[in-house]
Amino acid sequence: TRQELRKHKKRKDAWMAINGAVYNVTHYMDYHPGGWDELVKGAGRDATDMFNEIHKWVNYQGLLEACLVGKLVDGPEVPLIKIKSLPPPVLPPIQSKPPEPSMDYFQTDRKMTINIYTKRKGMNREN
Repeated sequence: TRQELRKHKKRKDAWMAINGAVYNVTHYMDYHPGGWDELVKGAGRDATDMFNEIHKWVNYQGLLEACLVGKLVDGPEVPLIKIKSLPPPVLPPIQSKPPEPSMDYFQTDRKMTINIYTKRKGMNREN
C-alpha cells in the first residue's frame, strides 16, 4: 500500500513504485548511473512521473526484476508475514566507466558550433 511504501524512503531502506509495481531499490543505489542522491528522490513514493521524465526508454522491468516487492495497491494494510532474511537480490552487471560523450555540430559559412553531450558530473573546460 502507499502507507507501507512511505515507510521505505531512506538510503539504507528504499522502495519506489514505477507504473504500479513496487521495487526495493536499496541494493541498486550504488549502481545507479546518476548516483544514489538522484535515486533516493523517488524513494518512499510513486516515482512513475519522475522516472518517465528521465528514463522512459529504460527497460526497468528487466533491470529491477530481482528487486520487485509487489503491486502498489490502495486499501487496508495487509499484515506482513515474517520470512527469514533473504540475501540481497542479484543485480545485472553495470558498466563501471561512464558512457562516452556524444557530439553533433552545426555549420554556417562563417561559424561552426560543436555540442558535446555527456552524463558526467563536474565537467568543465579544464577537464
